[in-house]
Amino acid sequence: MTDPPMKIQDHIHKLLDNTLCMTALIKEGAWLLVYLQDPSDAYDALIRAQKTAVVIFLLGGACIVLMACYLPTRLLLGTAENGDKT
Repeated sequence: MTDPPMKIQDHIHKLLDNTLCMTALIKEGAWLLVYLQDPSDAYDALIRAQKTAVVIFLLGGACIVLMACYLPTRLLLGTAENGDKT
């Protein structure tokens, strides 16, 4: 007999405040495993990865904008200088 899937629920309770509650039946349903965890602890790695991704995207976008402004200006100045020499 296979165990039913684990259930993850976000409970807001007066005593538990804001707690992530995970339950799973084990030993063919004879036991109920209950695990309580603070959401900030549970999602800490996810939030850190999201912040890192945002910083990388912002830096990449800034580099793209700077290069889009710098390279055409440099090419136009080089063309203008070469045109003056002939």
